[in-house]
Amino acid sequence: MFGKDGWHVMFDRKGWRRVKVPAGQSLHKVSLAKEATEIEKIVYVPLIKTHHAAEFTGAIKLSMGFVKPFFDQITFHVRHLQEKLAELSLVVKPDLIIMDARKVFITGGPAKGELREPNLILASGNQVAIDVEGVKILQSYPGNGLAGKNVWDLVQIKHAIELGLGPRNEEEYEVVVA
Repeated sequence: MFGKDGWHVMFDRKGWRRVKVPAGQSLHKVSLAKEATEIEKIVYVPLIKTHHAAEFTGAIKLSMGFVKPFFDQITFHVRHLQEKLAELSLVVKPDLIIMDARKVFITGGPAKGELREPNLILASGNQVAIDVEGVKILQSYPGNGLAGKNVWDLVQIKHAIELGLGPRNEEEYEVVVA
């Protein structure tokens, strides 16, 4: 659902909470929708695709939807965007992530790019693990925008691991195909 200004309308625009980001190095405080600080369980349903400013968008980046529009969201993009996205995961943590990889952009993104159709749905309780697997899907296509990059060295993933938010390698999680 979109408001007349084009932004998603999900939260009470007067219900923002300024919160401190523990262990934040690039992100120290952020204004979040009050619901993000009050609800018991969070379920994410992100898409996975390449992103011109953040390399990719998936579960880690989806937390940006809780950030107050305009000023706070714009300041993310000033510098260290990917580090800030990982640090945002210190204050907004989903309990379940169901990633839509039915159609993906392997270049460009987030609004347009070269489209492929893996026709997959992924599920996890960990943002890092599911983003790693999502990026691997993108990288499986010739001509992808992440070609030649080690998924574990992508800034969002690497910094999230440094913050203790997920597995450090494939041996620390299991992929189950159903």
